[in-house]
Amino acid sequence: TAISVLVVVVLAFVMVSLGCTMTLSKIMEHARKPKGVIIALVAQFLIMPASAFGLTQAFQLDTYAAIAVLICGCCPGGNLSNMLAYSLSGDMDLSILMTTCSSVIGLGMMPLSIYLYSQLITPLSASMVPFDKIVINILLTVLPVGAGIIIRHYRPQWTRNIMRVGSRTICVETGCQNVQLCSTVLKLAFDPIIVGVLFLLPLVYMAFQVAEAFLIIFVFRVYA
Repeated sequence: TAISVLVVVVLAFVMVSLGCTMTLSKIMEHARKPKGVIIALVAQFLIMPASAFGLTQAFQLDTYAAIAVLICGCCPGGNLSNMLAYSLSGDMDLSILMTTCSSVIGLGMMPLSIYLYSQLITPLSASMVPFDKIVINILLTVLPVGAGIIIRHYRPQWTRNIMRVGSRTICVETGCQNVQLCSTVLKLAFDPIIVGVLFLLPLVYMAFQVAEAFLIIFVFRVYA
């Protein structure tokens, strides 16, 4: 649809603007000392799925609701983290590297986590994981960011204008790719009648995610 195309274009432009804040030397430095990346991957693929499963048991959710929460917890992170890092003056090189590694490793860890934890609720097939969506998410991160790095290296005079426009665009694009992945998995796993009810859980998660993001940014901008 036109909205989907617009979202992709806006996201790509935002990622180019974020790439303009990065340098290849700093990326290589983080790659040589991957402490931050390892911590992020452990949190993403070990702590988050376990936490999601724990919540389903603690609140005694019914089978379908529990599966929806579990799938959302097993999805790799989206681009919202990169935009938050930029808004909070964080380390963009580390942020982009962590997102890329999370998406790549998610190709294997996401179906594995869903399969293992779902056996404790109701058997699900790991084949329902939308690998094409994850690959697209990787490309939407790596390619535009690479373009931004190239622009900064060869045309540094363009960087300021691109970043100015990109920072204004960030408030429009939420970048919650993990919620989109979760919704896709739900559509593949359940009948349309059941999915209509389950979609509420990822939407609530996304709403709280965006609300918390704006609150953190507001506090940082006011008091930092």
